[in-house]
Amino acid sequence: EMEKNSNKETSSHDEGDVVVVDYKSLTDDNTTNKTTEETSSSSLLIVNICYLALLAICGAGCRIVLAQFFGDECANPGTVGWLSAGSPLCITADGAYVSREGNMVFVDLPANMIGSFLMGLLQTTSSLGLIGGNQPIAWLKASSPFQKYTSLHLAFRTGFCGSLTTFSSWNSAMVVTLFGTSSGEQHTVATCLFRALFGYIIGMETALGSYVFGKKVAEWIYYKFVSPEMYQEA
Repeated sequence: EMEKNSNKETSSHDEGDVVVVDYKSLTDDNTTNKTTEETSSSSLLIVNICYLALLAICGAGCRIVLAQFFGDECANPGTVGWLSAGSPLCITADGAYVSREGNMVFVDLPANMIGSFLMGLLQTTSSLGLIGGNQPIAWLKASSPFQKYTSLHLAFRTGFCGSLTTFSSWNSAMVVTLFGTSSGEQHTVATCLFRALFGYIIGMETALGSYVFGKKVAEWIYYKFVSPEMYQEA
C-alpha cells in the first residue's frame, strides 16, 4: 500500500477536485513510446539499406550494359557476345582505336550523363526552389502514390544513380590517356596532356550539364502539368 502511494501524488484545487497523478504509469508509457520509436527507426534503416543495395546493383548493371553498347564492342569487335551480331552505337570508339588505350571520350560517358540527368530529374520541389508545392518528387503531383515512398526516392537518387555514374573509371581513363599507352604507340607529352585535359573538361561539363538539364526538365513538367497556376508567379 505504501509503495503504491509513493508512485502517486495528490493535489487539491480551488473547486475541491482531487487529481491523482500516477507517475509510474507515465514513465512506463514514455518507455514504451521510446522503444516503439527506436524499433520503427531500426526497421526504416533496414528497409533503406535493402532498397539502396538492390538499386545499386541495378545501376551498376545498367552502366556495364551502356558501356558495352556505346563503345566496348566498337573498340574490341566480337568481345561482347550479346552485341556481336547487333549494331552497337559507336560513340566512344569507332573501331579505329583498337590498339590504343585511353581516349578523351571514355566508354562510361553516356552512363555518367544519364545518371546525372536522372539525379537532376528526381529533385524535390524545395531543392528546385519551385513555388506552391512541397513534393518529394517535383514533377509528380502531390496525390501520386509514389510520393510517399521516400525510401525508394533515396534508393533511386543515391543507389541507382550513384552506381550508374562512375567518376572513378572516368578518372582512371584520363590517367591512362595522360601517361600514354602500352600498345607501342608514341605520343608527345603535349599531346597526352591535351587529350587528358580535354577529356577531363568533357567529363565534367557533360555530367554537370546533364544534371542541370534534368533539373530544368523537372521544373518545366512541374509548371506545365503539376502546378500550371504557379507559372505566372514564377
